[in-house]
Amino acid sequence: MTNRSAEYTQRITAYSNEKQILEKKQKHLPMLRLALFLLFALLVYKYITLQTTWMGGLAISSLTALLYLSLRDSKLKKQIRKVEILIRLNRMEIEALGSNYSAFDPGNEFVDQSHDYTHDLDIFGEGSLFQYINRTASIFGKLRLADYFSNAYGYSEDVIPRQQAIKELSGMVELRQKLRLIFHNEQIALSDKTEMAEWLGGESPVSNLKLLRVLAYGLPAVTITGIILSLAGLIAFPSLLIVAQWAIVALYAKQTLKVQSIITSKSKILNTYAQCLGLIENTVFTSAYLKDLQVRLSAKEELSPSKSIHRLSVILNYMDQNLNLLVSIFMNGLFMFNLHLLLKAEKWRTENLANVPMWFEQLLRLTLCRAWLILPITTRNTFSQRRWKANSVSRVKTWVIRLFLL
Repeated sequence: MTNRSAEYTQRITAYSNEKQILEKKQKHLPMLRLALFLLFALLVYKYITLQTTWMGGLAISSLTALLYLSLRDSKLKKQIRKVEILIRLNRMEIEALGSNYSAFDPGNEFVDQSHDYTHDLDIFGEGSLFQYINRTASIFGKLRLADYFSNAYGYSEDVIPRQQAIKELSGMVELRQKLRLIFHNEQIALSDKTEMAEWLGGESPVSNLKLLRVLAYGLPAVTITGIILSLAGLIAFPSLLIVAQWAIVALYAKQTLKVQSIITSKSKILNTYAQCLGLIENTVFTSAYLKDLQVRLSAKEELSPSKSIHRLSVILNYMDQNLNLLVSIFMNGLFMFNLHLLLKAEKWRTENLANVPMWFEQLLRLTLCRAWLILPITTRNTFSQRRWKANSVSRVKTWVIRLFLL
């Protein structure tokens, strides 16, 4: 316990020093931004009154510097928030080593007085085994951990492989805290997963896909060819073709907005899980349990899960950019860009229909191994100091813990 406490203390010191450096860099940026804004306003006024080119150049330069400082300030603030979260996480673990688990979710909603053993053994609730172990970072991991406790025998085959994975992860403090950092304060609900599954498994909102592909590729080719020929003076400008493309895009506007709405509402949860998947993909594991997890994520996939989700994010970004009226008019008039985005989103959905649930499952396996780590890395004496109802109950609890982990 002393070594683990010293490690957490050392991390707090390192993160505190990093925070001081970041705060020093960020301290004067608000005043600099204000000064640049006032300078920009003055230069614009001078340019309007004097109409000199060099004054306009200075105004543009000051605006560029202002934008740079704004981005720099935002980036530093995000880094400071991340460091503060990491400091808080390490302090929570030090408190836990001192038998204070109040900062962790006790799982009160899982208390069931009619259950065969969870209520009698204080598996859930304040001061429970669940609160002692729980380090899950998402609602899905929390529910799965509760299921492990409530249906212990259903997971008996995984005990030995999971023990090996826990032993390996016990030395990966950096990885574990990165996972918790990614999910910290993320408002992800059960409905997000349900709605994502409904979109993946539901009927396509796009009708006549074959016709849509022909139009999306054929008509822009004809239009661009017509424009080239008109520039050569061979035919008139193909205005009717451009208008026709706008009209077709307008016909599919409802489907496009529907798909965009679904992807937008779920992009945050997908990007959050993509970060976790990227960590798994780039970590070298040795235990069979965790290596199997990596194999399942990479099997028969042209792209890694994190890159596949990134591709969906790119599609969404293009959809958001296409909300700009001028961009939309130009891109849809020449290329029917909305239809291409619609087709790409539909292709992603069909290709990853079975993949997304599997990605969730593998992440659950990893995060739950991380949740169990508190037992192997602390002493049995610490755990025995917990307040149990009676000695006989304590012996049964010890048996349950050993069945799972020791």
